[in-house]
Amino acid sequence: NIGALVIIEPVNDKHNQVFLRGHDMEISTIEISHSGKMLATGQKGSAFLKIPEAPVILWDFEQKKPIFMLKGLQNSVRFLKFSEDDRFLAGYGDNNMLIIWDCRDGSAAHTRLFEFPINLLSWGPVFTKEKDKHPSYIFAFATTKDVFVSTFEYDISSMQYGMKQGKCQLPSTGLLRQYTTSKVYEEFLYAGTMGGEVCLFHLYTRLYKGSIPISSHGLMCFAIFDGAMYTGGGDGKLKKVNIQEGSWTLEKEVQLDGKVMSVSPSIDKKELICGTSSGKIYRVLSNDLTYMIYTDAHANCINDIAFPLNSNDNFATIDEAGYLKFWDVGEYKVLFSIQPETRSSGTSVCIGDGMSIIGGWKDGFMRCYDPKTKQLLWAIPNAHKGKINSIYADANYILSGGDDGPIRVWARQTRQLLIQLAAHTKPVSKVMPDLNQPHIIHSCGIDKAVCTFDLKKEKKIVGHSIKNGIITDMSQRKDRELELVTCGQGSSICFWDCDELDPVAFIEYPYKVNAIHVSTSGKYLAFGTETNEVFVYDISNPCLLYTSPSPRDLSTSRMPSSA
Repeated sequence: NIGALVIIEPVNDKHNQVFLRGHDMEISTIEISHSGKMLATGQKGSAFLKIPEAPVILWDFEQKKPIFMLKGLQNSVRFLKFSEDDRFLAGYGDNNMLIIWDCRDGSAAHTRLFEFPINLLSWGPVFTKEKDKHPSYIFAFATTKDVFVSTFEYDISSMQYGMKQGKCQLPSTGLLRQYTTSKVYEEFLYAGTMGGEVCLFHLYTRLYKGSIPISSHGLMCFAIFDGAMYTGGGDGKLKKVNIQEGSWTLEKEVQLDGKVMSVSPSIDKKELICGTSSGKIYRVLSNDLTYMIYTDAHANCINDIAFPLNSNDNFATIDEAGYLKFWDVGEYKVLFSIQPETRSSGTSVCIGDGMSIIGGWKDGFMRCYDPKTKQLLWAIPNAHKGKINSIYADANYILSGGDDGPIRVWARQTRQLLIQLAAHTKPVSKVMPDLNQPHIIHSCGIDKAVCTFDLKKEKKIVGHSIKNGIITDMSQRKDRELELVTCGQGSSICFWDCDELDPVAFIEYPYKVNAIHVSTSGKYLAFGTETNEVFVYDISNPCLLYTSPSPRDLSTSRMPSSA
C-alpha cells in the first residue's frame, strides 16, 4: 500500500497497476483470504471524524471492488485474519476491541472488548460435521502473559456463534512475551516474539512445548510450508529453517536491507515476496534464498520532488529520513539511492545541468551527486542555518532559501557565495529565476511575502504580500504577463503581476495547498492539497479539468498503459 491507497500489480508487469481507494488514512494492515478471492484492508484512525474510527474494507479481489465497509474498531487496525474457509474475518483494533465478521453479509458474528492488549491472533483448523451447516473453528489469541486456544462454534440455543475460551498451560515461572507474528501449522501454534524466538503451543492439549531462538533482533514475520520455516528478523536476515521431525536446522540465510517485515509465498511455493522497513520488496527463491530487488521506495514522508529542466525520463526525490533517490520513469525503478552519514532529514532537491542531483538537508548541508557514478561531487556545509527549503540550479548559478530567511546565490562552478539577499523575516518556501530574465529571481515565504530581486542591482525591486495565512509554494505562468502563482494555507491561490500591488486573479480553495506548478506548455495549472487530492486547471480559460478521486470515496482506478 501507499498511504491510503491499495496498489495491485502483476509481478511481471509493473505498468499494469490497479488502485483501490476507500480509506482516508494510512493503511495499517492487509490480509488476503486463503482462496485468494477476497482482500481485507484496515487503516489508522480517521482524522476527519470526531471519533478516530478505523474502518475495515472487504474487497472482491477478482473484481477489484469493495464488498463491505466494516466498522467498530478505533485508533488503528492491528490485526486482520481470515478463517481457513474464508467465512469469517477477525479484526482487532487499538481500542482493544475484537470483532469477527461474517464475510457473507458483513454482520458482526462476535464482539469482545479486552481488558489488556492482544498481540497475537490466529485461526486454526475448521471442523465440519455431517449435515451440520455451522462448522466450528479453533481461534488463538494472546496477551503478554497468557495464550488462549479457544473454540469458535455455533450455539443452537442462542442461534449465533460464540467463543469458548481455553487457556494454555504455561511454565510455572510464567511466560512473558511480546508476540509479533503467528501461524498455525499442522497441530501447533507458532508464535514469534520481540526476543527473536519462536514459541510452540499444541492446539489440542493447550500445552506450551518450548521456545527456539531464531533472531537476535526480534522475529518480525515468518512463513511455513513443506517442512520449512522462512523467518524474517529485525536484523534484516531472512532464514530458511528445516523443522521436520523437530530438528530445527538452519539451512540457509541471506542479509536484506532493513528489518524484514513480511514474508509471503507464491501459490506454487517456489518464490517468496519479502518486504523490509527500508521500503524494498524482494523476490526470493524458496529453494536457496537467491534474491533480487523487485521494487524500491521511500519508507518515510517524501518532502520534495524534481524533474530535469528539459526531460521527463527521470526524476529525483528526497525524504524525511534523508534518503535521496533518482528514478527511471519508464521502468518504475530506482537508479540511485543515497543517505548521507549524518542521517539528517532531507528537505529539498533539484536536478541541475548535466543531470547532477543537488539536495538540501535539515542540518543546512547542500550536497551534489552524480547519478551515473553514484559519487558525491561536492558539498556546502552550513549553506543555511537550519533546513534548506528550496534549491534551484542551472549553468548560471545555484539559488537556495532556508529557514533562516535570506536568499543565497552561489557560483555554479566554485560554489562560492556570491550574493545574499535578506528580505524574508521567516522561512523561505520557494526560490526560482524568472522565465525570461535569469538575473531576476522570485521568492516566497511563511512571512506572507512574495519578493522579486534584480541580481545585477543586488536588491529587491518588487514586493507583494497576502493579508492572512502562509505561502507554501510558487510557480510562474508562461503566457500573458508571466504572472507568479502562489498557494498556501489561509489564503486563496493568487496570481501576481509585477505592475500590480494586489493579486490580479484568484482560485478559491478552503484547505491547505501544499504544492503548485504550471505545466511546461503553460496550458495547465496543477496543485496538491492536504486532503491528498490533486486538481488540474486550464489556466488560459480558468476551469477545472480534473480532480483526483478523494481517498475517502470507494473507487477503483487503473494506471493507463501509456503512463
